[in-house]
Amino acid sequence: PERWRDICDLAGWLRELSPVLLSGSCEQPSAAEVLSGPKKDACGEIPVTALLRRHGGKAYLIAVNAAHEKVRARFRLANVGSQAEVQREGRSVLCPQGVLEDDFAPFGVHVYCINERN
Repeated sequence: PERWRDICDLAGWLRELSPVLLSGSCEQPSAAEVLSGPKKDACGEIPVTALLRRHGGKAYLIAVNAAHEKVRARFRLANVGSQAEVQREGRSVLCPQGVLEDDFAPFGVHVYCINERN
């Protein structure tokens, strides 16, 4: 039952994000800056990677921590508002001048939704 619940949750996520994931716009934001935690993952790479998609007047930053440890990361984004809603977490984070900082649990994933700035 627990595994089935996880599969249903994942299917719901994919359904919600499909317009964003299938949009033609795909950007590679500048590399995440690790503020605390390991500077490299098990493969020797920066532990937090991200993808930026724009859809419907919003920017969606999908970020993943590949490290076994907690990480705090900073992203620098262009043409976005000053607050990001963290999808499915019921919280928001500030991103003044497009600078977004957040904590990631080991192997944590965050999807941020930010209004685009014209």
